[in-house]
Amino acid sequence: MSTDPVEARKAARQQLEHGADWIKVYMTHRSWVDKQGNLVSQPTLTVEELQAIVDETHGWQKKSGVSRLQRNRFLQRAPLDGGGCDSIEHGPRKSRMRRLPK
Repeated sequence: MSTDPVEARKAARQQLEHGADWIKVYMTHRSWVDKQGNLVSQPTLTVEELQAIVDETHGWQKKSGVSRLQRNRFLQRAPLDGGGCDSIEHGPRKSRMRRLPK
């Protein structure tokens, strides 16, 4: 879990240093009802954090994937290519299981 793009990049780097050859990011959100009765939704990562992870992973000449399980405003704002990920798993129908050619 990261709190900003710098921490996200650091988390990816730690996994890569330990031998990971593929970084898969779990993208979803947590939701709750606030005191006023409004539904609040918070993404697990920002677009900037996702892009930092992808950039670090690609810098190591490795692949990255994103699991997009929830359809919400954040994911609709996120780049359709998953922030540059090589694979989008479980995403909205338009992007489901899209991979770059080998």
